[in-house]
Amino acid sequence: MGGRSPSARIVDALPWDPQNVLVSAPSEDSYDIWRVNLETGLGQRVQSGTSDTVVWFTNLSGNASMRIDYDRDTEVVTVFRQLEDDNTWADLENIKIDAFVDRLRRWSETIWIANSETDDVVLVGARPDGRARRGIYRFNLENDVLGELVYEHPTHDVDGGVTDTVTGRLLAAEVTDWRYRAYFLDRRLQRHYEALSDFFGEEVTVHPVDVQAETMIVRLEGPQEIGAYYAYDIAQGRILPIGLENILLAPSRLRPMQHHIVRTRDGRMIDAYLTLPGDSSETAPLIVLPHGGPEARDAFQFDFLAQYLATRGYAVVQPNFRGSSGYGHDFATAGYGSWAGQMSDDISDAYHAIAQTGLVDASRSCIVGWSYGGYAALAAAMRQEPQYRCAVSIAGIADLPSFLAYKQEQDQNAYDYWVTSMGDPERDEETLVAASPARQAARISIPVMLIHGTHDEVVPIEQSERMDAAMTAAGGDVRFHLMLEAGHNITNDDRLRRALDRVSGFLETHLAERPVDLAPPPQN
Repeated sequence: MGGRSPSARIVDALPWDPQNVLVSAPSEDSYDIWRVNLETGLGQRVQSGTSDTVVWFTNLSGNASMRIDYDRDTEVVTVFRQLEDDNTWADLENIKIDAFVDRLRRWSETIWIANSETDDVVLVGARPDGRARRGIYRFNLENDVLGELVYEHPTHDVDGGVTDTVTGRLLAAEVTDWRYRAYFLDRRLQRHYEALSDFFGEEVTVHPVDVQAETMIVRLEGPQEIGAYYAYDIAQGRILPIGLENILLAPSRLRPMQHHIVRTRDGRMIDAYLTLPGDSSETAPLIVLPHGGPEARDAFQFDFLAQYLATRGYAVVQPNFRGSSGYGHDFATAGYGSWAGQMSDDISDAYHAIAQTGLVDASRSCIVGWSYGGYAALAAAMRQEPQYRCAVSIAGIADLPSFLAYKQEQDQNAYDYWVTSMGDPERDEETLVAASPARQAARISIPVMLIHGTHDEVVPIEQSERMDAAMTAAGGDVRFHLMLEAGHNITNDDRLRRALDRVSGFLETHLAERPVDLAPPPQN
């Protein structure tokens, strides 16, 4: 979803019709479903969408069953369900785009995963009330009732599913513990998948893309691999290369990642990922890089920001602090109301754990974050523990009460979530003020860099403006860089490059010099 029309894609391979497939494609003023003849390339429109339609879903019979529209002017996502009359669509829900993205990230609602054996039932990812983790359930489209549990992992949330692209039926559940794994419903396919994973080794994860007859297409991903595709002949046991997503970022240009288990001060175990810059006779300065969200997570995979920093000589640690997603309901909600408390404690504990390994120079450290990670960086500077040399906040929250007021004006559903996550602006006013770096700027003694897009509608630029004004008034060392016309994620390559160049220069200024007591002795 964004500012451009969706591209053409195959919606249904129509396995009973070898001459045709269903393709979703834009026309002059709508995004429609077309029946396309594979021999002639000619298409016939079979279902019309609107100028706002972006995604189509079909059932086992090849009929359109759901669609998603996105109004870019109002930034509202609408989910429609097809009724028995082919020309009648029921408006199931209207939701603001930021709330919709939050929902997808947290999977707090039912999300389509696969078709089932009947047209009126689909498989969805959901966590019903009373369940500890998100699993895969049957969902009745006729009466909107969540039914039988199909798959649930014993310790982690289900991330998604691998489906048969011809039938849309579920083949495997996808789960990320500290790394991605697929769990096939068919034991034979599971044995082949595990053999493939063993063959390619621990440095990559194996993502099944498609399984047809006796062929499995897989995508390899890892810290040093953006995406490599292979075909696996199940019957013959042969592996054939298909292609690479990016031939410029070869594994040799990227840096390896380690998985560490960190025991927090109150006894929890959390995952942390350490990316080291490479061979060197000296230990590298340490960058602590908390993720955004906060109900998101890091994993054993390629991360552009971690790799950017590591290839410039820094060690980078990424902790999955409490409040992160993927570890079940209790772990996610353990961060509620504790943004500058236990969530920040976990990030600090990861720093101390990695510092004790001797793999990094923790005396030269800085905390860098984007979105919630930007807040975490400012909160660490406010808390003064650990004693970083600097902090960088990109599109970060700085004032919790004013951010809540902004969300309340935007969308009530999103506001309700943020109140649950942060705290109630009336009942918890003192806690929110104490946890707001912009309200506690006098406590910050290290240099701070702020970077924010002027068109950010997720975290408004007013948050960084408040932080800049508060630190300036307190006599603090602050640098504020506006990114003109940039949104929350700074997707424009030139703007992103400028932002990263500023971060790199800021880190070099504050981390290049070693402490006097750790300086190497003079050579005779």
